[in-house]
Amino acid sequence: AVLAALLAARSLLTGTSKCEVKHYAPHSGHPELKLCGPEVPTLTFFGDQFQRFQEEVKRIYAVDHNKPPFGTGRPDDDCAFIPPCDIKESIRQMRAACADLQEGASGGWRLHEPLDDLLYARHLLAADFHHARAVQLVRNYVAYRHQHRGGIFPDYTWLKLGIAVLPFEDVMGRPVMIARAKHFDSQTSAETFRCFYRGTVDCIIAHFLLKRRQQLDERNPLEQYVVVLDVRDAVRQNFSMTAIKVMIQESNTYYPDRVAQIFVLGVNMAVRRLWSLISPMVQPRTRKKTQLITTDEVASLMRRLVPFEQLTEEYGGRAPDFPAPADARSVAEMAGRLCADTW
Repeated sequence: AVLAALLAARSLLTGTSKCEVKHYAPHSGHPELKLCGPEVPTLTFFGDQFQRFQEEVKRIYAVDHNKPPFGTGRPDDDCAFIPPCDIKESIRQMRAACADLQEGASGGWRLHEPLDDLLYARHLLAADFHHARAVQLVRNYVAYRHQHRGGIFPDYTWLKLGIAVLPFEDVMGRPVMIARAKHFDSQTSAETFRCFYRGTVDCIIAHFLLKRRQQLDERNPLEQYVVVLDVRDAVRQNFSMTAIKVMIQESNTYYPDRVAQIFVLGVNMAVRRLWSLISPMVQPRTRKKTQLITTDEVASLMRRLVPFEQLTEEYGGRAPDFPAPADARSVAEMAGRLCADTW
């Protein structure tokens, strides 16, 4: 509660954040956390700009990660995911079908990000361009935001667990969520993990809104993030099927196609067997997004992914390593510098 009050006071007093806390009432649950200020651009594309946007949507749907600077620049010849319809027409239909939702979202602070081409594209991708399903996902998302009065506020009960940290962006401008499995507690309740997941992804969304400009972000056009799951030194007691099910459910229901790539670090035969059990529950495009990295490959992968000066020593860089959850004393140490700056 003290942490939440301090964060609320900081947001109110600085007046520089696009993430507003309307009021703080510890006795009645979470405060209202409006994610989007009136100055955040609504990105609707036309003409040549839409043509570029359409090509990016097509690439992302194909799970093609060859775009530089992270990728090699070579086209992906093994493409199993091709949009079954015209992307431009699909976006146009989404705009029309969700027009009534825009009326309550105009002017002043909003409970969620703009309902624009970026949001529509992510929901279309998640629904495999099934129009009715994508529209329903958007409507469910707007209802979810109204139910929770905006974003999920940071809470010490899950911050102190150190489930994951958001320390930096990668070379593509994507926030990197680093989850160290050796610190997981399999006894953590589904509700605690759900609050952590929602609060962390809401922080990522707020981070994007803080930096959004009027034009398409060529490096990260759909405002996605990267998950790095480090399973080195993890044991059976760190594994939780409940946590995995919660993450899959939340991603599919309220945060569709927010994850660009998933890297599992320190993979051995036991982890590969575990992945063979989990992967059938995961959507085909998500399976393609997931890369299993052996311990010997970790430093090479992370140096490609993150600027060297920001990378910690345990991942092949020069920055100080992240403290263990029990040793974390600040919001930056508990949740990562990106979270601390955004909140």
